[in-house]
Amino acid sequence: MSSGPDIVEIRDLVAVAERDPDVVTVGYTQLNVVVQEGGGTPSATVVAETSHGQAPSAGAAIAYSRGDHTHGTPALPTPAAIGASATGHAHTGVYDPAGTAAAAVTAHEAASDPHPQYLTGSEGNAAYSPLSHAHAAADIVSGTIAYPRLPVGTTSSTVAAGNDARLSDARTPLTHASSHASGGSDPVTPAAIGAAATGHAHTGVYDPAGTAAAAVTAHEVASDPHPQYLTGSEGNAAYSPLGHAHAGADITSGTVAYARLPVGTASSTVAAGNDSRITGALQAASNLSDVASAATARTNLAVPPTSRQVIAGAGLTGGGDLTTDRTLAVSYGSTSGTAAQGNDSRIVGAVQTSRQVLAGTGLTGGGDLSIDRTLSFGSGWWLPEDHGLVAWADDVIPTATVAPTAGTLYLIGMMVRRTIASGTRKGIIAITGAAVSPTASQNWMGLYNSSGTLQGSAADIGSATTSSGPLQATLGAFGLTAGLYWLAIIVNAGTPPTLARMSSITMINALANLNLSAAGLRWATNGTSLTSMPSSITPGSNVTTPNCFWGAIS
Repeated sequence: MSSGPDIVEIRDLVAVAERDPDVVTVGYTQLNVVVQEGGGTPSATVVAETSHGQAPSAGAAIAYSRGDHTHGTPALPTPAAIGASATGHAHTGVYDPAGTAAAAVTAHEAASDPHPQYLTGSEGNAAYSPLSHAHAAADIVSGTIAYPRLPVGTTSSTVAAGNDARLSDARTPLTHASSHASGGSDPVTPAAIGAAATGHAHTGVYDPAGTAAAAVTAHEVASDPHPQYLTGSEGNAAYSPLGHAHAGADITSGTVAYARLPVGTASSTVAAGNDSRITGALQAASNLSDVASAATARTNLAVPPTSRQVIAGAGLTGGGDLTTDRTLAVSYGSTSGTAAQGNDSRIVGAVQTSRQVLAGTGLTGGGDLSIDRTLSFGSGWWLPEDHGLVAWADDVIPTATVAPTAGTLYLIGMMVRRTIASGTRKGIIAITGAAVSPTASQNWMGLYNSSGTLQGSAADIGSATTSSGPLQATLGAFGLTAGLYWLAIIVNAGTPPTLARMSSITMINALANLNLSAAGLRWATNGTSLTSMPSSITPGSNVTTPNCFWGAIS
């Protein structure tokens, strides 16, 4: 050895034994040993280190080891010894080879007819007719009108076969230290010996077990995994059943076979071309010359014989039998048995029926002279005869005012002498003094017929009574027939309005209702303490009143 210390770099050294006074310095990647010069006895033995799990020991021998000594190495551990599986092992029952499910579905979908229980388009076209199809008449003949494949190989994207020669080419492990054992400071990993760790996955090589079955199940439950086939509803929408029927309008070409026609002699049938009723029928081109007996035919047709006479009646000349044409002429004149000409002086200047009798002011009736005409006083006028009188000097006219009693139903009689077409009807009264504080929804106007039936009524007229002047209220839309009607009013207010009336004399009610029964009174009351218009009244219960208010309807 040299006179100075030697520096020796030692790797993969587990323990070094020196004799005193050796000084040992250990670094991260090298062990520097300073050996002083001196004598020593080399050892002829070493401690074997060929098994895992040996306990550490400082040793007691004073002999030193030779420079080329070795402790031996343990045998290369098996994958099982380090908790790993051999390369190329299988996961039978746990995984399917990668792509098995996708390949199965792809192969299934690419098959020409993987579902023979369905119809292909061509099969449907061969078995059914389109919904909108037509038939030739001659077509109407009844009735009237996997075992999985592994990608075995030696390149990428393949797997090795179980007897691949590369798996049987065993090699003697290189010399290494016990620190490579499982649990050592530098253990051998499964990857270092070509093994896979326990619990590893085969992503990209296998699919999880059941993937293919799940893919097929999802495919089978899809609503329409094979659009090239027709579903039942699609078939029903596109084709007609084999045993279907057609309407007559569907026959668009050809001629219907005779056997398909309802031939017969009754209604809803057709006659055959050689029907005896047609074969022996008279022909139009023969102009009746082909009848068996002309005389019998004339009798059957009620054709008169040539001996039948056309006789000229009163005022006519000519006539005779039918052996020749006959001309009848009018015999004009001014005596009995003759006719007057259009320019007869007795006719020219005569009053024509188109001439009108017109009804003037206050009258109704009139018209042309095609019928008798009657003129009458106009609608609304009361006549003496309505009171059982022959004549009078004048009817009563409004000359006074008075306030109606609150809640009393007042009736104002009016005579309609002709039919009035349907239209908007209004009731009219004369307010001479405005009402104060009319009660809401308690002031009304209506129209009753002679039977006491309410024909129409206005909305609450309370606000309209707070100012003087004519009060017009819409009663509704309806027509009137000739007869007696009563315009009816009800007022309720803090201070009722005053209304125009015929007179203030004591006997006005006696004069105004002279000779009239209760059911025919011109002015009357029919009920008290009312807040709404009754739907009907009893005319026989009418009571005369001196408050003969003026009113009108339009």
